[in-house]
Amino acid sequence: MRYLAALLIAALGVGGWYFEPDPPVADLGFSPGLADARFVACVSRVDRLIESELTVAGAFITPAAIARAADTAGEFTEIPVDDTGAGLFSMSLLGTTGVDGAFVEFRADDIAAGVVGRGDGGAISSDCTPPSSRRIVATGLSTRNAEALDLILINPYATDAVVTVESSSEVGPDSASELEQVLVPARSTVVRDLASILPLRQQLSVSILVTSGAAHAFLMQAAAGDVKLVEAVEPSTAWFLPVPTFEGVRLTIANPGDEEVQVRLDAFIGATIVEGIASEVIPARSHLVLDPAQFDLEPGALIGLAVFAATDVVVGFWADEEGVRMGAPAPTDLAGTWVVPARFGGPATLWVLNPDVIELDGVVRPLLPGVAGRTVKLAPNSVTAIPVDGLGAGYSFTAPGDVALVWTAVYDSGAAAGRGFPLSVIEEED
Repeated sequence: MRYLAALLIAALGVGGWYFEPDPPVADLGFSPGLADARFVACVSRVDRLIESELTVAGAFITPAAIARAADTAGEFTEIPVDDTGAGLFSMSLLGTTGVDGAFVEFRADDIAAGVVGRGDGGAISSDCTPPSSRRIVATGLSTRNAEALDLILINPYATDAVVTVESSSEVGPDSASELEQVLVPARSTVVRDLASILPLRQQLSVSILVTSGAAHAFLMQAAAGDVKLVEAVEPSTAWFLPVPTFEGVRLTIANPGDEEVQVRLDAFIGATIVEGIASEVIPARSHLVLDPAQFDLEPGALIGLAVFAATDVVVGFWADEEGVRMGAPAPTDLAGTWVVPARFGGPATLWVLNPDVIELDGVVRPLLPGVAGRTVKLAPNSVTAIPVDGLGAGYSFTAPGDVALVWTAVYDSGAAAGRGFPLSVIEEED
């Protein structure tokens, strides 16, 4: 909180730095409801190589419901939850095969959902996202070395959507005419093969501008026996990232706008804040790739980064090394309560950034009935790695101060990563 207050005062005092208010959300007239966070879309893969599970988790004990994107005019299937407020659902029960979109309806606020898939074909993970009628962006992608890259567009609503797909690569703005107007019919999932349209790009960010209706977008990249699934998210002026320590992890800052943007990075290393450790100007419709190791002022220390921009950008982390192919957007919020809706099925790590100047006692709790949480010390101005066994539907995390959280999981068949969801409140057991 102290860090955020000081930052806000400083940002407002710098000439040329400003925060644009979001435009009002239009009533798009689609069913089953308006564009709000109670309706999210997910991507799953169900075949002989990968089986996917959906987790819903939140602050309240209330069921959710799920349907294929193509079937939302019909009956939803209820997802019951247990005493922790979490529920698991095998995506094979929807009767889908291959890559398909699904639609989840929450029955209360403060609920989140995510998909984890594992098998001989690798590991995937994706947070489930609310609809967008504006611009959404995914970073940390590639089509190099004949890697497959599919754009998955989901429209579970009653009206058609139209999107314009733009991209940036190592050569700057980079797109194709066949992506200028892509129709996503009502209640459908549309897949575009970006590897054939934009081949041999070493570093790729994809921006999807929704010009009509509303849509969700995900990017699936596959090669060398592993696969990663990254959701496209709306840009923001602030991002917070506890950096996972994996060989080859990179940070991408994408500027989808038509004007260059100035960004500033603060680092949290070994209980120390290094404000303004980097300042960069990113050209219009371009992106910047950074190696977090360049900020390691203390050998072996975990690194946390805060990214602030004059106008909206998207920040993500990713790795494309052998056996570790993963990617996810960074959190845009700091909060005291988090939920991780992901059934890891094995050991995983929660990475927590404490940007405050005081030590915090966090509590991590598996979403398993009757299992108590454990206390974890969060050093000030630092990142803490918290190993978890991954046996439940996911995890909740609470702290008396504001933190940021991401997770990673490494399996014999591949790796997966995601971000936590900040909640307003998490019910605690007496």
